[in-house]
Amino acid sequence: MSTTAVAPRPGSRTSAQALLPGATGSAVDRLSLESAPAFFAGLCLCSGILIAQRVWIMPGQLLVAGALLGAVTLLAIRVAGRIPWLPLACCWVLLGAFLNEVQIAPDAQRQLAWLAESGDMHTIDGHVDRTTPVLLTRSTRPFSTAVREERTESVDIRIASVDGMPVAGGLRASIYAPSGQPFPEIRCGDSILASLVMRVPERYEDPGVWDSKAWLSGQGVGVVGALRSSALHQFHAAGHPSLTCRLHALQQAGTQRLMDFASGPSAAGLPRWLRLSVEDAGMLSAMVLGDRTYLNRQARVGFERTGSFHLLVVSGMHLALFAGFIFAIAALLRSSALLATALTIACSFAYALLTGFGAPVQRSFWMVALFLVARLLFRERNSLNAVGFAALCLLAWNPRSLLEASFQMTLLAVLVIAGIVVPIAEHTFAPYLRATRNLSRLAADPAFPPRIAQFRVTLRLISGSLQPLTGRLAAHFWFPAAIRFLLRAGELLLVSACIELAMSLPMAVYFHRITLLALPVNIFIVPLIAVALPA
Repeated sequence: MSTTAVAPRPGSRTSAQALLPGATGSAVDRLSLESAPAFFAGLCLCSGILIAQRVWIMPGQLLVAGALLGAVTLLAIRVAGRIPWLPLACCWVLLGAFLNEVQIAPDAQRQLAWLAESGDMHTIDGHVDRTTPVLLTRSTRPFSTAVREERTESVDIRIASVDGMPVAGGLRASIYAPSGQPFPEIRCGDSILASLVMRVPERYEDPGVWDSKAWLSGQGVGVVGALRSSALHQFHAAGHPSLTCRLHALQQAGTQRLMDFASGPSAAGLPRWLRLSVEDAGMLSAMVLGDRTYLNRQARVGFERTGSFHLLVVSGMHLALFAGFIFAIAALLRSSALLATALTIACSFAYALLTGFGAPVQRSFWMVALFLVARLLFRERNSLNAVGFAALCLLAWNPRSLLEASFQMTLLAVLVIAGIVVPIAEHTFAPYLRATRNLSRLAADPAFPPRIAQFRVTLRLISGSLQPLTGRLAAHFWFPAAIRFLLRAGELLLVSACIELAMSLPMAVYFHRITLLALPVNIFIVPLIAVALPA
């Protein structure tokens, strides 16, 4: 009786492979239109947005041209039975240009700016949108050694009227008072009536200078000003604070708990190396909650000079670390892919709310969420495809975010990891890292390539030789764990080096700073952030 060997179907797993999930590794697909269509669609959409930033085209013309190209694409699919990539790419370019043209620009608040340019005292009436904690500042007057102490607070006011006339706009005001005078307790959502001199934020025309006026305008702030607490005529507490105010209060409550723990008696009984100083609590508040109110200038300058200031801004890296931790916990609990994705998105959303859900955090959350959804839909076929899908959704919602530093650097970091780090790792140490798992399962060896299977055999031989000297636990558990630790350290070094090299140009363009200390500093700091965020 003859037997016939049956070759396994493409994509099927042998019994040995089933014994050890992930034994064959995650293959790195070749970057092509077929494997990552969303990635190339995102590139085309970005091209259309950039073209529309330079050349104005009527939205009607873009719609007509897009409809014609779409008809050509559908006709080619029907007649030739294949997708014509050139007209399809042009459709995405036209869509990017169309989205950029129809997006509503931030309100210029011209009437409020005209009143501010007069330089007169005005009485404003509105509602508080944002507050900061009251801080005690010390300064000296010019040509004097006397120290002046003041309590200050920054508030954002949504103006309803100016001098009794209905005027809409946003004001960022600094309220101050000498330390001996009573300071008003203003909360987000309160209605307020005050007199002050407003001014339009300055905008420097030097090349490469950060445009603070445009940044404030994106936050709905058109004018700035300062006033004494005595200039507050009246303010009333809000009965039902808005959701934004509640999120802001939640963030400030977390910061205040850190500050109280650092300065309170609860930390007095701890060992010295476990105690938090006020400066430590301020840095933790910035790293974990995104609140930089208590961050002093010395700590800020230190992070800037070492190229690690990005750790003090809750952005894509923070959310990615937090989401990765939650996803890893779900994987350890052997949850399904759908449940793990849902739990990760829900926990990431809760963390984004805790940090205040500002614009950069919103963008980072949606990128993480869309990446996880795309990873689920595309079955991990290509990580760059998931990145492209996330970028498409974000740019469709806000095309002008393409020109913002936070979006570019977040997207660049994800692209570097998915497009450079992962392929390098899969062709070097990643297969060896997976081979260190479950060394006692001999039936799993055939699932690996010959050199990786030989590596597993070598590790088992070394473990057997170490057992008489170190004992069974150290030989069969701690030795493979040490090998995994060394490989993980190499992985961290590779990720840090690639990201730092990729970020050098954006750092030079936007922040005019490149430091050689960034790589070694981030290698040590990023793992600590990865521990602090989940904790």
